[in-house]
Amino acid sequence: MKESISFIHAADLHLDSPFRGLQNIPEEIFQEIQESTFTTLDNLIEQAIKHKVDFLLLVGDLYDTDNQSLKAQVRLRNAFQKLEEYNIQVFLSYGNHDYLNEHSLSVQFPNNVHMFTSETVSYLPYNRTEETIAHIYGFSYENRAVYDSKVPHYQRINEQVPYHIGLLHGSITTNTEHDMYAPFHLEELKNAHMDYWALGHIHKREVLSDAPPIIYPGNIQGRHRKEIGKKGCYFVEMNEFEVQKQFISLESIRFEQLELDLSGVEFLHNIEPLVLQSLPQLDNPGLIELIIKMNEQQYESWKQTRIDEWIDIINELTITQSPWIYIYRTSIQVPKSHEFGENSPFFTMIKKQIDEVPIQPIVDELYQNRQARKYINALSESEIEAIKQEADQFLQDAFRRG
Repeated sequence: MKESISFIHAADLHLDSPFRGLQNIPEEIFQEIQESTFTTLDNLIEQAIKHKVDFLLLVGDLYDTDNQSLKAQVRLRNAFQKLEEYNIQVFLSYGNHDYLNEHSLSVQFPNNVHMFTSETVSYLPYNRTEETIAHIYGFSYENRAVYDSKVPHYQRINEQVPYHIGLLHGSITTNTEHDMYAPFHLEELKNAHMDYWALGHIHKREVLSDAPPIIYPGNIQGRHRKEIGKKGCYFVEMNEFEVQKQFISLESIRFEQLELDLSGVEFLHNIEPLVLQSLPQLDNPGLIELIIKMNEQQYESWKQTRIDEWIDIINELTITQSPWIYIYRTSIQVPKSHEFGENSPFFTMIKKQIDEVPIQPIVDELYQNRQARKYINALSESEIEAIKQEADQFLQDAFRRG
């Protein structure tokens, strides 16, 4: 009879994300936002200890950039040391954000940490009282991108070992919203005879298959307006008969989106009670993107500056709550009747371009300038997202002005 095992599967920690797109937020909560990836890491460690798991799986992008800060490395080391006190092992791989060729550790991890140190798929054993209970298979990115499929190299070693678990930081071929790294087809994974596939890279939580379990846990902390809702990890228990899995929310700050229809409202001052009544009830602090729907007459008479003033007043109230809520972005949707309205194919096409066209090639000439590149760092994901947000808002305002 197989011994049972339990573990936590997490990915995409992105420790020390700069949150540069949120720099206009009041200082008293911006510091908490900047610290959120580390707070969420602490939550992850607490859950591993609480559930008395055998090991923790971390599937790539532990750090936000290939040039990891010493702070991020030390915080991660300290987290692993805490797990070592409870005899919890850690198996980790590096992804496209923290790839090995630019990855120079300044700190040494404790002995309970087992790393995949090559782009060649290999396996690491999990032992219990000198008996091998599981083989953990995986690889780490050596460079920023892996374009070839790694799935054919996942081969079960030693059928006497009870459990075989695959770690894969990559993209399912049907996902066109993200960079296609280490691509795979779902049927490939199902036919590889792993008992569990622990995936990483895609920040949206998704169970691709139950038999065998093939799971993206998503990232553990949202970092911009497209990463809304609960973020966390999966707690998994396995025996020879079944696999039980449970999603655990970890985020320390929640990104949410709120739509509010004001088209039937006569006076602008009525926005205050309506927004306050509509704000979500959260267990932890929340950053809210507010989407206001109104008609053209309202937009022309109320003006953006007056609306922004009311949002500032509302934020003064909600920022003092516990947990606090802050409306960090307000966008206005006004239906247009003419052919270039916001719902027109032309408008939709341009917005699609904003979302999909990569920013970096557009600014490559700047980064190639010998003088300029001394003073500028590569754009982070949050900075790219901020640029796209500004372009989107500029586009909306331009259409409203006709």
